[in-house]
Amino acid sequence: VGKETYGFTNENTCVDNIKVSNIGIVCNWNGSGYTPYNFRNNRNIGKTDFGYQELASCKDAVRNARFGVICNWNGSGYSPYAKGKGHTLGRENFGFADLNTCFQAVDRGKKGLVCNWNGDGYSPYFRGTGQTAGKDHHGFAFLDTCLQSVEQSKKRVVCNWNGGGYSPYRGKERTTVGRPHHGFVEFQDCITSVQKMNQNKLCNWDGAGYTAYNIISNQAVSSYNSFQDCVDSLGNNNSSDE
Repeated sequence: VGKETYGFTNENTCVDNIKVSNIGIVCNWNGSGYTPYNFRNNRNIGKTDFGYQELASCKDAVRNARFGVICNWNGSGYSPYAKGKGHTLGRENFGFADLNTCFQAVDRGKKGLVCNWNGDGYSPYFRGTGQTAGKDHHGFAFLDTCLQSVEQSKKRVVCNWNGGGYSPYRGKERTTVGRPHHGFVEFQDCITSVQKMNQNKLCNWDGAGYTAYNIISNQAVSSYNSFQDCVDSLGNNNSSDE
């Protein structure tokens, strides 16, 4: 697993390294550092020839890998990378200054969503595409807010800052549920909207009041004067997260 003719000089080091493999990921020497590899397809996870200077750090990254996402050094910081294709979740060469912060973002990720720094704020990114959930270069001022948004996401709908408020964005389409660029003044209202989603319907501000939208077709279902009335119209949601 790794580059041809590259590896460990000590057999015990190699054996101990294999013992900490996790979710199909194992570390190996790449000629300039230690990098995590997907041992199913032998793909290095991260930028080619980039990795950790210390094997212990690479092994820590493997131990902290979750949901097919692992942290690696990008040349200027630590980014979350997707195990399958090895791509970064976020903008190229952007990430966290501290490795443990990257671990935290991965650990608190959910269903293919992980937060990363985009140069202007913290944004949720989709594991499958590496793209942001929302508008490029937009995000939260604080990492913890982004982590809360990911944790409270539901059915691939997640809140993010749209430049003037907080919008619920859906899946790989990266589009607002409702009218483009419309959302809530308060972050918690956006979270409540996502959590109260029921039967694939979710409430959002439409510019004049609150409308329930189908999250799949984005078609308006019914409109209300107040947010509470809109949420109440959806009924009780006793379903699981997904």
